[in-house]
Amino acid sequence: MATSSAVKMGFESEIGAQPPLGFWDPLGLLAEADQERFDRLRYVETKHGRIAMLAILGHLVTSAGIRLPGEIAYGLPFADMKTGLAAFETIPAAGIAQTVAFIGLIELGFQARQEEIEEAQLKASSAVKMGFESEIGAQPPLGFWDPLGLLAEADQERFDRLRYVETKHGRIAMLAILGHLVTSAGIRLPGEIAYGLPFADMKTGLAAFETIPAAGIAQTVAFIGLIELGFQARQEEIEEAQLK
Repeated sequence: MATSSAVKMGFESEIGAQPPLGFWDPLGLLAEADQERFDRLRYVETKHGRIAMLAILGHLVTSAGIRLPGEIAYGLPFADMKTGLAAFETIPAAGIAQTVAFIGLIELGFQARQEEIEEAQLKASSAVKMGFESEIGAQPPLGFWDPLGLLAEADQERFDRLRYVETKHGRIAMLAILGHLVTSAGIRLPGEIAYGLPFADMKTGLAAFETIPAAGIAQTVAFIGLIELGFQARQEEIEEAQLK
């Protein structure tokens, strides 16, 4: 019997079907989906993964005490801004409303003129000559954006490898920013993270490294490394087993 429901839906070879879970759809969002539905969800996942990577990077930077110069609002310098969910205690209500409205206008404006915007991007994008202009990740407002030239001489295999890594990191970032928001809200697991160290005593963000014993940090890094190295050593075998 197949271990992956992707086999019958034709998505088993998609880049996002990554070990150790392979194609994983616990909510059944793709139970009766066609390629158009899959591409739409992949488009949204890629977009949200990029937002999450920026969000967790911003959290790490502000948690390290780094702030922009100047003011975020009249009489409110960036230096006085708190981190995480506590930022909402600092930003004026009008500022929060303005931010939400601005994001909403961008989304609605793009939806209203999507075809026109995408057509203009294709004309202006150097991706046309590289053949990646139709890839899902080429999203407005930047279209195909490669400021470091990583794909300047790339073939499809190189592109797929970078998309694989981006998808993976986007998913990790979504979990990371979600974990940050949950812990910033004061929610903790029961029990202990280490002997004599309850989860309730854990700090949030980078301050967690002040709480976790050095041996615990080393153990976590080693565990992640073993998973990565173990997969690389048996990648073909694992992927073949997932398809069966």
